[in-house]
Amino acid sequence: MKGVINNMKFQDWLKEQLETDPEFKVEFEKIQSEKILVKKLAEARIEQNLTQQDLAEKAGVKQSHLSRFESGKHTPSWDFVHRVAYGLGKTIHIEVR
Repeated sequence: MKGVINNMKFQDWLKEQLETDPEFKVEFEKIQSEKILVKKLAEARIEQNLTQQDLAEKAGVKQSHLSRFESGKHTPSWDFVHRVAYGLGKTIHIEVR
């Protein structure tokens, strides 16, 4: 059955892992933060009616790298992220909790 792991629903399994495995929790939160960052930058590009090529030119990066970044297939350097944000007229603010 789809979404079931050893008779356990995925959400229940995920909750258990987050509660019992500190290393899993760290990696999961890291991935979630990356996904949020990618989503926000992609949304800003679309809101500004920019193509990936337009933004790549403004940011001084390759369109193919921007495509891989937006699709989640590449974790870029901070330099890349800041260049993309700058190309959008945005800044990156990090909150440590």
